[in-house]
Amino acid sequence: MNARLPRDLTGSAEYGWVADWFRRLRQHQPGDIADLADPAISADGTAVACTAWRRDADGRRVPHVGVIGPAGGDLQFTAAAGYRMPRWSPDGQQIAC
Repeated sequence: MNARLPRDLTGSAEYGWVADWFRRLRQHQPGDIADLADPAISADGTAVACTAWRRDADGRRVPHVGVIGPAGGDLQFTAAAGYRMPRWSPDGQQIAC
């Protein structure tokens, strides 16, 4: 017995469940990192500064500057919101935005 599904499933319970699952998957919570950009490696190679686009309470992307070690780990935010495109000083001790 081969039961065929109707071509338009938008009104079905299955479609509703899948659509809801994808909607929840794509929702971001405030503070979630939405994207990373503008990587800058320190002169000694021990850290990478970057722009981290985080979600605010309204879901908007807001730039922040963060630093992370080359092997990964937690991103440490170093500046107030709104700064981006970090660059290291020649001695690798300071970051300019």
